[in-house]
Amino acid sequence: MRRTFSLLTVLICFAGAAHCAQAQSQVPLLSDPLAGVRYDNRYDLYVGLGYARLIPGETLVTGASLGGLDIQGTRWFTSRLGATANIRGYYGDSANTIVGTQGHQTNLGKGVPIMEHIVTVGPEYMLARNKHAAITLHGTAGFANGFFDMGTGHVTTGSLGLFQDGTVFAATAGGTIDLNRSPRWVFRIAPDMLVTHYQQQGLAADFQRNFALSVGIVYRFKQKR
Repeated sequence: MRRTFSLLTVLICFAGAAHCAQAQSQVPLLSDPLAGVRYDNRYDLYVGLGYARLIPGETLVTGASLGGLDIQGTRWFTSRLGATANIRGYYGDSANTIVGTQGHQTNLGKGVPIMEHIVTVGPEYMLARNKHAAITLHGTAGFANGFFDMGTGHVTTGSLGLFQDGTVFAATAGGTIDLNRSPRWVFRIAPDMLVTHYQQQGLAADFQRNFALSVGIVYRFKQKR
């Protein structure tokens, strides 16, 4: 009787263990949301919020902080080399800049409204990548259209130490840090140096170098090369 009881106990334990193992094998494993990340798409589109810190005049001693929108579309010819078109708009005002004008102490209260639109194109190169992230470098060139006398009653910008309104050469040099959230959706951080060629009345035109940063979302289109 004891042998029979022991044998039944062993069989029951064995059956229970087998049932548990079968149940565990039927539980689906958690899928990796980045398992399908690839870099063979032809196109991607980026939309982000932009920030630029610029000096709106050669003789000004402080800068203006502008906010806006940054839109970028890239056509990839290989898995690493593509061509990028970039449109940016920055908006804000000079705030306390005018008080700090060298040789000009005009105070316009809240500051002079400033607006700048930039359109550039150029190559994009993917420097490093894996399923989690990618780093790219780019250099683009085109034009910038700046407005510096809005809200001044069209006071001569030169008398305030501001650049003259106009359309001038512009270029960007920088890169992107892309953090993959899925095979199609990406979170992007994009620092840049902005180069423009505005002129202040009474002074020779010179190149300006300013810092810009944007953060936003990239969508990779499914079509493959």
